[in-house]
Parts: sequence; structure tokens; C-alpha cells
Amino acid sequence: MIIRRILRIRHKIKDEKNLGIIQMLEENEILNSISKIIIKYRKDKKLTQQEFAKRVGVKQSMISKIESGKNNATFREIYRISRKATNSNEIFKKILKEILENLEETEEVINYYEKSALK
Repeated sequence: MIIRRILRIRHKIKDEKNLGIIQMLEENEILNSISKIIIKYRKDKKLTQQEFAKRVGVKQSMISKIESGKNNATFREIYRISRKATNSNEIFKKILKEILENLEETEEVINYYEKSALK
């Protein structure tokens, strides 16, 4: 998924000084990781957004925004949601692991295109 997104903008990577594009990709991957794991957990537990929100002590609109990638929840908020949902940091650890994996993949692809742009 991330590789396809980067391939679509590879011409910009050559033309711009990477920073803005890299930040945008990283932010998108972080929000996507959070969204994907929250949705999976909620659906695995057969909970509606309303039920999940009540369980973790937030408004349903916040869960909706997190799941759609429109809310840049802080790590503190994600940790609290994880604690309230699972009585552990299970969700939080999954999110951190996926974020790190996605950022590593993003960096590898960007490095590849930076090297190929120099040729």
C-alpha cells in the first residue's frame, strides 16, 4: 500500500527537497496504522463505534475520526484507549510496532528513489 502511494509521487521526490513529502508520508502512515488497529480490535470484539467509545470513555465522534484518519490522536490518548479497552497496553504496542514497521518501509523506498534520482 505505501509503495503504491510513493510510486505515485516519485516524480515529486526528485523535484523537491524531500522533507515535506517525507513528513506527509510518515504522518499518513502513522494515522493509517492507528486507524487500522483500532478498527480491527473493535470489529473483532463485535462492537459498534458507540459501544467501543463508551467502553473507553470517549465520544463516538472521536472514535469515528480516529478510524477515518481525521483525528491525530496523541500517544497519550491511544495509550488510554488501549488501557481502557484491554486492561493492558496491547493495542498501544500493536500500534507502535506497526508505525515503526511502516516508517522503516517508507524510509527504504524514499532512499531507493533518492539514489535512482542521482543517476
